Amino acid sequence: MDATFSQASVTLPLQLEGSDAVGCDLPPFSPGDGGRVLSVTLHLSGVLPDRQVAAAIALEELDGAGNPFPRGLRTLLLPPQPGPGRAEVEGPAVRFVLPAELDLNPDGPRRLVLRADAHYVERGESSLLP
Repeated sequence: MDATFSQASVTLPLQLEGSDAVGCDLPPFSPGDGGRVLSVTLHLSGVLPDRQVAAAIALEELDGAGNPFPRGLRTLLLPPQPGPGRAEVEGPAVRFVLPAELDLNPDGPRRLVLRADAHYVERGESSLLP
């Protein structure tokens, strides 16, 4: 897995009334002093051809005593890879937003733990899922 940090924040006031849905584009913004954004890319090796892969990436933050606190979970469904042999597969970038208010180590660096798991979800033409 590759991971990079960036700082970012933007505010866009919105009003929702009744059961209306509002769509909007965020304006361009620069990194700020708020929280952090962690961008993660999952790399899998030796993936069998014509098999879908379900993957999960979990993020935890450790406090000063080493106790973990969940910060996010993302699941991915990676499409089958064509070809006669095993393949190297890269998942899409996954972003976790880490608000400054949830920082467990305000006087030092944030201590984060990333966990990943991946499993095949089908075998060729006969899917194991309904």
